[in-house]
Amino acid sequence: MTSSLTLSNVTKRYEKNVLAVNNFSQEFEAGSYVCLLGPSGCGKTTTLRMIAGHESVTSGDILIDGTNVVGLAPAKRGTAMMFQNYALFPHLSVIENTAFSLKMRGVGKVERLKRAEELLSMVDMSAYAQRLPEQLSGGQQQRVALARALISNPSVLLLDEPLSALDPFLRIRMRSELSKLQKELGIIFVHVTHSQDEALALADQIVLMNNAEIEQAGSPEDIFNKPQSEFVARFMGGHNVLDINGSRFALRTDHTRLIHSSEPTASTVSFVEFLGSRVEITVSSNIQADLIATLTDEEFRQAPFMAGDSVGVQWSTENLHPLN
Repeated sequence: MTSSLTLSNVTKRYEKNVLAVNNFSQEFEAGSYVCLLGPSGCGKTTTLRMIAGHESVTSGDILIDGTNVVGLAPAKRGTAMMFQNYALFPHLSVIENTAFSLKMRGVGKVERLKRAEELLSMVDMSAYAQRLPEQLSGGQQQRVALARALISNPSVLLLDEPLSALDPFLRIRMRSELSKLQKELGIIFVHVTHSQDEALALADQIVLMNNAEIEQAGSPEDIFNKPQSEFVARFMGGHNVLDINGSRFALRTDHTRLIHSSEPTASTVSFVEFLGSRVEITVSSNIQADLIATLTDEEFRQAPFMAGDSVGVQWSTENLHPLN
């Protein structure tokens, strides 16, 4: 049976009353993939470090499978953390790096190397067991760091922006590998990221943070399609924020339609950006803030727009989502 994770009213204050995390309360189901998402400085990494025990908690509780771990040493919590820079020992081979935590616990050499071999096989790194970290690519180093974190059989794996150092192609590949591994292990992964695409692709549950607090939490579908605030709509991207009769609404850019117009009050295309399978058209207006319409490349070919074109902007009211 896998473990659950609950944070209840968790707050972190530094000296001079600097508030890093304020009243973070959230329950994460056993076996779920969680992404803590938000801009730099919002408190997501501090939250991760408090779960790990690398940062003290000013107030609140952190429960793993019902047991409050606040005050326990990191090694006593049933968590493991994969650091952003991987933190591999440069003088140790891949297999020795992987087995290191078991060595520190006094596990015999034969047993710990056998377990390390099993983990390296799981992350497809068996062929590199005798290499040093400097002989590995960034993606290979990441896999070794992942194996090392998993060797202690944690209940919760904590990942601090694990894909940020990788090139875009490898980042997408490693996303799928992380997702597959998490499903195989069936334990909670808590993954800190500032990438909206990464969170949408990986998470069962997204916690979007802003200014030390939870702005919105929910499934990727709810976070994207039902933003509760202007911040969520703008941060997640893919939305226009409209002011209509004193109320604010989110409208997905792919639900924003354009028509050519000769009316003097029409809006004007200011920028056209080709993005492969889609085209994003930015429209300037004296009625609303700049709007974006997203068209498929096929739609754009059938009815192209150019900078300077006068256009009308249309949408269906059923696609408007009210914001708080």
